Formats: sequence, C-alpha cells, structure tokens
Amino acid sequence: MRMVLQFCPFWSGERSTGWSADARGGIFGLTQQTKPIELVRAALEAIAYRFALIARALEAVAPEATVIATGNALRSSPGWLQIIADVLGRPIMLGGSSEASTRGAALLALEAAGKIGRH
Repeated sequence: MRMVLQFCPFWSGERSTGWSADARGGIFGLTQQTKPIELVRAALEAIAYRFALIARALEAVAPEATVIATGNALRSSPGWLQIIADVLGRPIMLGGSSEASTRGAALLALEAAGKIGRH
C-alpha cells in the first residue's frame, strides 16, 4: 500500500488576511522511497488547495468572476497553473502584468481614500 504524501505549506505562517501568522508547515508520509518530484507535486497541490479556500470565500461577493493569475511563479510554470485550475474546477487566465497585486493594492487604497470611484 502506497502512503499518501501530505504537505502543509506554512513555512511562513498562513499568508492570507485573518489567518494565523504562527501556523507551522510540515510534510507527512515521507519515506526513503519518496522522490523529489513527489515532494514538489505535493507542495504545489497544497498551495493550490489554500488558493481554493480563498477563491471560495471570494465567490460569495463575486460568484462569476474570472480567475486571473499574476506573478512570475505561475507565468513560468504551466503545470502549476493547471494544478490550480484543476483544484478550482475552472479555467485560469494569465494576467498581463507581473505587478498586478501591487496595482490592485494601490487601486484599493485610492478608492478607500476617496480619490477614485469603484471600478
């Protein structure tokens, strides 16, 4: 019987608003037969499932929103992009800007300050 490899990706705590910064990571089911690629796959899947928790929370306010991935990690890894799409059960588009998160934060700050309207 093959043991399932489980990966908790909390090397720097949980990294979303309201989550525990003190959470700890771990790898379970590791054996001498575990191959490095299996560790990589388990890590990517674990992170994808954390993204899915965030996506589910966002669906309450934007149920039909398109998922757009930004950042260089996903841009350079079509395999990881597919893992996330599979976990979410929906397609993911690649965004045009690698700094979209910074742009989004700036737009939210401008909106909160009353400098721009809601888009």
